[in-house]
This record gives sequence, structure tokens and C-alpha cells, in this order.
Amino acid sequence: MTEPVQLAMRQAARNFVLLDELADCVGARLAELTGAEWGMVTAGSAAGLALAAAACVAGNDPERILRLPFADGLPNVALAPDGHRFAYDHGIRAAGCKIREFTTVSQLEELLGAEPVALISILGDREGQPISLEQITSVARRFAIPVVVDAASEFLQPPISWLERGADLVVYSVGKFMRGPGASGLLLGKKRLVRAAWINSAPHQALGRTMKVSKEQIVGALIALEEWLKRDIEVEGACWSTRLEHVAALVHNVPGTSTEMVVRPGPVPKLRVTWNSNIHAIDSETLCNELLAGTPRILVDDIGATGNSVLIDPFNLADDEAPIVGKALANVLERASPMAMQSIEPPAYIGGHWRVNIEFANGPRHHHLQISQNGEEISGTHQLNYTTAKLEGLAEATRAIFQSTHELEGNLVRFSFRTVQLEDNAMEGIVTMGSSAPQTQGPQAFGQFGQAKWHATRFRIIAFGYGAKMKS
Repeated sequence: MTEPVQLAMRQAARNFVLLDELADCVGARLAELTGAEWGMVTAGSAAGLALAAAACVAGNDPERILRLPFADGLPNVALAPDGHRFAYDHGIRAAGCKIREFTTVSQLEELLGAEPVALISILGDREGQPISLEQITSVARRFAIPVVVDAASEFLQPPISWLERGADLVVYSVGKFMRGPGASGLLLGKKRLVRAAWINSAPHQALGRTMKVSKEQIVGALIALEEWLKRDIEVEGACWSTRLEHVAALVHNVPGTSTEMVVRPGPVPKLRVTWNSNIHAIDSETLCNELLAGTPRILVDDIGATGNSVLIDPFNLADDEAPIVGKALANVLERASPMAMQSIEPPAYIGGHWRVNIEFANGPRHHHLQISQNGEEISGTHQLNYTTAKLEGLAEATRAIFQSTHELEGNLVRFSFRTVQLEDNAMEGIVTMGSSAPQTQGPQAFGQFGQAKWHATRFRIIAFGYGAKMKS
């Protein structure tokens, strides 16, 4: 956080206020700064989505407010263009909404005519895929349905283009580029809807009571926006580019590597560092883990990584930290030698059907693995309660490693299994779990749900007559 933000928060901590009065004053100031009709500070941008959805479903009607998230009989459907589902639409579903996707204008019109729609949700960085905001808002206006844009990871630049182009509400993060309180965001747009979102939030007895934002956060977020709007974007851009040039200069000293400056994804330029896997036998996940285990610890974002490349983001670096990152990258790549000759010991055979028991925190769950094996290569399927996905991995003489990636509620859900004990008809080990949007795959996202113990028993299926039975 910038010094003015920290000072404002310390000053705000010295006095009590009526939060409704503070919200009125801050709402008017946010409108003045951004050109929106009104604004409010939220407990992060994901909370902004939840409160926006609550405003669209319940408005300021006490009977509806107190029923949420039970929205049966209310407008409780949120529509989203195909491909706009992602992890944070959990906030929209928290307000009782079910999400339906559409691909064309005619599909949108059909859903609006057939479903009790509360809002249309758009993920800002995928706008135009598959149809434009203008096409959506043109239809939405005919049905009097609000359009909400998630622009959490974008630069806020008045006047707000999303609102000028027809959206009703837009969400921004204050804890990212604006360098405000980490758990703060902004909800901007139509005054009646933003005021309704505030009514649905703390300190009121409503759905958003669990998303409390303190007076210190509210004041800090406002000052962060004021400071953000004073910045010189050209000066900042030059600083970001210089940091990346320092990193690139150090990586270029390592044979078999290359760098490229990229403008997307996101408004800040990034540096793609790529290496020849035949020279540097390391994948991006291992490289990221080694950087994080080093001194000082360096965290590389999952976004944009491939098997043999990573993206370096200069935004969170100080000028003197960029050379440290470049040197650490070079050191890790230099240490990565070609793959050692693999053991000639034959791999264990784990083909067949397996009943898996995973020990989750609130009790065991039973999954099913169907595994085929060709030498050391493993393939097959992993069946959960709601989804089934392909499985792939490797078997060695005394262990096996395999993983599956499922699609659930618009997200990718990864299960990464490794064995710690392997027998003829039984195996057990640790599974690492996580979830990611398609564009943010990486070790941090796919490990975010932690680990659990598992054990499995092989069984065979005996077919007879019109049915089949399983036998251990």
C-alpha cells in the first residue's frame, strides 16, 4: 500500500463512524472520481460480485433480502456468455443464482424469455467472445435485465468504458493495481443498484453480513483510487519495462533460453522466459517450486505458464529486486541437466479397476479409477460423484504418479495422485487438489485445496446375463 493509503487508514482507526453515513459520502465521492452514478467499497472484488447479484435478485426488498441465498420463486438465474465461467462466479452463485451460458444473440433472447433471469454476467478480459457487450446490452435493455462486468484485474480509467458502453454495474479490485487495502474492491454503476448492494452488505442483517468491510478499508480504498488517478502511466510503464530488461539480460547468459516481451494478458507488460527442454530438463512447475524454495523466496504467477516457459510480472517488483529474479531464474535453469537414464527395472503393473477412498476433512469419499497401462505409461478414467475425466501418468518399479483434470462449474479441478505404498492389489498415497480457470493453470492454483490421504483396492468386473458385479 502507498504511504497516503496507510496514513488514511491509521487516521480512520482513531474514531467511530456511522457506516451508512460514511457509505453515502464515499459513494458520492466515487461517483465524482469515476463518472459512475454511484459507488461502494466492497470486501474485495469477489464480494462485489456477490453483492451485485444480491442487488439484482433482492433489491432493497426486506422479504427478499432475508431469504437469500434461498431464491426459489425469485429471479435467480444469471446468464453468461460461453467461456465466461470462472472461479469467482462462486460469488454470484452465493446469492442463490444458477448460471446458464449462451453463445448467440438468439440463445440469449430465448433464455431471457424462458428463465427468471436476475442479471447477465460478463468477464471483462474475455469481452467479445463470443458476442460483444453492445450486442448483449441491446438485448438486456429490452428485457430490463442488468449487466454486470467483472473488471477486477483491469486498470480503472475514468470515464468507465464498461458503463459508457451499456453495462449497469462493474467490479474492480483495489488491492491489485491501485495498491489499496488487499481485501478491498469497488462496485460502480447505476445508483439504485449500488445502493441496493450496500443494503445487502454489512453492517446490515443480510447476505453480505459475512463480507464486512471496515471503515479503515473504506477510507483506504477511496484514497488508493485518488492516488491511482494521479499516476503517470508512461513513467510507470517505463519502470516496468526496465525491470523486465534486467531480468532478460541475466537469463540471456544461459544457453538454450530466449525471452520475449508480451503486452497481454493484462495491462502490464510481461516477459516470457522460454527454455529448450533438451538442454534444460525442467518443466515450469518444477522451476516455480524451486524458485519458491530458494532464498529469497520468489513466486512466479501461474498465469501464462507452459511446459517450458513462464511469464514474469514486473508490477510487484521493486527496481532492486528485478536483478535478483533474473539471477535466480538463470541459476535454476543452469542446474537443470538432461534427463538421467531411466532405471531398467520393470514398472509395477497397476492396470484394471480400482475402488479409491479419499479421506476428506468431513469424511471419506469413494471414487473409481479405470487404468490401462502400456509399459510405464498410464491412461484411463477417474470417476467422481458428478464428473468423469481422463487420467494419465507414469508407473515405476515401486511407485506411480498420475493425475486427472475435471470440469466443474466452469473451472478445471485437478487431482494429482502419488503413491507411498504399492502392492499387487492395493495402493495408497497422497492426492494434491486444486482448481483453476483455463488461463491460470499452474502449481499454485492446482494445489490450493491442499492434500488428502487415499487408499485403493483393485477389483474385477464379472459380467453375466443382463448385468455385472464387482469382485475384489
